Amino acid sequence: MKIQRLNDIHEHRRVLFFGSESEKAQLQKEVFDDAKKQLHLKDQMKRLESERNALEELRNQQYLAKKEQEAKAAEQKKKEILCSIQRDNRELAEQNLLSQRSRKDTEKAVDKVNETKLFVNKMSYTIR
Repeated sequence: MKIQRLNDIHEHRRVLFFGSESEKAQLQKEVFDDAKKQLHLKDQMKRLESERNALEELRNQQYLAKKEQEAKAAEQKKKEILCSIQRDNRELAEQNLLSQRSRKDTEKAVDKVNETKLFVNKMSYTIR
């Protein structure tokens, strides 16, 4: 590549100093066309670079949106679990309250049975 470039430079110098007007015009046209191609390539590179940056920005936004969605889903799951725990706690409290009432009712019934036994015992003692 370097050798070709050096050969081109040497040929350009030869044409500039010793070439005919048509060769000089041809050389000038080639140089102009090369410069135009290089400018076009630079413009394409800038455009491609901006497109690459835009795509990268879009990917970053999609990644952030996905992470935000995951965070919202995790928060929703957390809320559902908390609601489930609260519901279970309420049910346990209701069962505990019913159990306490049942125990009190059972204690009252046992006390009445004991009173009745005591009364029956007193009556049977009085009868004897």
